[in-house]
Amino acid sequence: MKSTGADLPFIRPVAVSQIRKSRMIKLTASQDERRAVALHLGLEAIDVLEAAINIRPWRRHGLGIEGRLTATVGQNCTITAEPMKTEISETFDERFYPADRDKRQRQSETVIDVEATDDYEIFTDDAVDLGALVVEYLSLAIDPYPKRPDAILPDGELDACASKTDQPRRISPFAGLADRLSVGIGDGSNGDAKPGANRQQKTTGAK
Repeated sequence: MKSTGADLPFIRPVAVSQIRKSRMIKLTASQDERRAVALHLGLEAIDVLEAAINIRPWRRHGLGIEGRLTATVGQNCTITAEPMKTEISETFDERFYPADRDKRQRQSETVIDVEATDDYEIFTDDAVDLGALVVEYLSLAIDPYPKRPDAILPDGELDACASKTDQPRRISPFAGLADRLSVGIGDGSNGDAKPGANRQQKTTGAK
């Protein structure tokens, strides 16, 4: 997590040293916070911003965080410029370790830790900002080019990208021709003839 609570409008710090066991935390952004986050992320509005987060001690001095954020954001359709609402649901799983305990010190511990991993973030001053984490994952989940399902281009045609999967597949007029020829259809023979029989008859007649 590159951002810190000091430069984000949604701040929910937790003191890592006070987390002795796993616990659930629910975050709900206020109206002012949602307005500030929307401005920060370049959105028209945020109607809902919530997160359910489980935090627990990790590797003795760190913090493990798992959660899900839900949000309803307002954007403008990139095709019609009309306002639209987007529902977002995103899960996240992060681990944090204090900056003053480097990797070499942790690797030298004699106790084998099944949770050992190099995939972690660092924190300072005994604090991890859950609000900053939620805002960061929200920013990653937002579609930068939102389009309404029924978006119409200026010339009146449906957006090619949106309607591409709705186009019926064109069937070639020659589809199945090879199969029909393999059973003798089209060469004057009986349709019940076995494959290869007509070729044998023609060869015999040539003698």
